[in-house]
Amino acid sequence: MLRPDLRARLERVRDDLEVLQDVNLGDLLGGSATGPLPGTVLTPAGDFAGVAIRATDLGRVLGDLALTRPGLPRADALDFVATAAIEALRKAVPGSLPLVPIPEGRKGAAIPVGSGALGEFVRLAAIRRLGGNERAVWDDGVNELLVDAAGIVTVVTDGQVRIEIPVVCDQVKARMQVPFAVGSAARVAGMVMATADRPAGDALVARIWGEALIAFAHGALLDATESLAGASGRDLANARLVPRAISARQGQVTIETQAAFRIEGRKP
Repeated sequence: MLRPDLRARLERVRDDLEVLQDVNLGDLLGGSATGPLPGTVLTPAGDFAGVAIRATDLGRVLGDLALTRPGLPRADALDFVATAAIEALRKAVPGSLPLVPIPEGRKGAAIPVGSGALGEFVRLAAIRRLGGNERAVWDDGVNELLVDAAGIVTVVTDGQVRIEIPVVCDQVKARMQVPFAVGSAARVAGMVMATADRPAGDALVARIWGEALIAFAHGALLDATESLAGASGRDLANARLVPRAISARQGQVTIETQAAFRIEGRKP
């Protein structure tokens, strides 16, 4: 025989089930009575309709992450940190990021990122591009250049993202500046970026290493935006979302995300 206390508990469970037998479980979890769960709302076209995020929201969770998880892995820290920061943002601002898959080609969330937070992600992306090393020596067979990825600074102004890369070579110590013109409130540019034919800074370094520095800065910026967009949600094929546009205003970039279009013969 059951102990009296266990029998009493089972009887209470039975009574509760009898009360719930005519109740739709979906309603309890977010149906018509309470509205859809935060993060599950799509427009009729399939675009995500979520709670607006502030640039300070991501900066705050990134700061908390640095305090609670010191000693992050360096070689591939970009995706680790981006995923952890986005998940913390999802909890801090409910409904700001999609919890449901986004249909092909449709919009996900727009993620505003302050220049300080963007700089952290660009640095991690640059370190990953150097094979996990904070510094690396480039050698073209004749010339050598020490590139300091850990010292990279990112500056955001209206319609522009400038990446400053510290470099050292024979008797030269300089900060090479690579500015990228991106979208703004007045100019929609998608993922199109433009820059000068050479970085600003030391003229000799720019002449010899200009193309390599531009490619390095551009790749790091793209990697950072792709990592953040990818962590923000999934599409119907369970593939990561991708960036659809970057726009900049003083001290802040906004990364618009979307589900990628499917191209025949291309793996997701």
